[in-house]
Amino acid sequence: MSEPIPTREPRFQCIRCGLMCQDTRGLSNHQLKCNVDPRFSCKFCQKMCSSTQTLYRHEDKCKALRSAQLEIDKINQIEALSTSLKEKELELTRLQEQIIDFQTQIQQINLSHQLEIQQFKITIEQLKETQHSQDFQLSSSDSTIKTLNRTIQNQLDKIDSLQQTVFEQNKRIDNLEEEERKDKRLLFDFALKTMELQNQYQ
Repeated sequence: MSEPIPTREPRFQCIRCGLMCQDTRGLSNHQLKCNVDPRFSCKFCQKMCSSTQTLYRHEDKCKALRSAQLEIDKINQIEALSTSLKEKELELTRLQEQIIDFQTQIQQINLSHQLEIQQFKITIEQLKETQHSQDFQLSSSDSTIKTLNRTIQNQLDKIDSLQQTVFEQNKRIDNLEEEERKDKRLLFDFALKTMELQNQYQ
């Protein structure tokens, strides 16, 4: 069996950086680089190198790492946009459901108000007929006429109030529909941006 070749311990030290070399040739080669101040800058990370050969090797590694990081950033950005888009879609769905509920409630309110208004009109006509009849029968009864007039005015005021309520409900529907249109435009913008990022990634 052959005996292993003994390895020599490094015994030549660079006086500049303290690196140990096994022989004077290795020390000389090292000092050619060590004695030169770094003056070549990496165009990606600005690291300084003492020779163009070292710079080229470093830039190859730096470029690969930078490209990989850019790809990772693009993927993360796409995932973030996708998550945000899904949240907006869920929010839009909830808003649409709320609008449908409001529309149903308003339709019920409108129907109820229409029936009340119709009944008030009938009551007013009856009161007017009663007033005319009483005018012939009780021409001297001013208090009765005033009471009937107040009743009619109260009914008219109630009709105005109901009509104002219907107007406010319709205005609320318009506001909800405007919010829905804005959310749709926002979702469309998000979708376009996501498609652009996906095209760049591909």
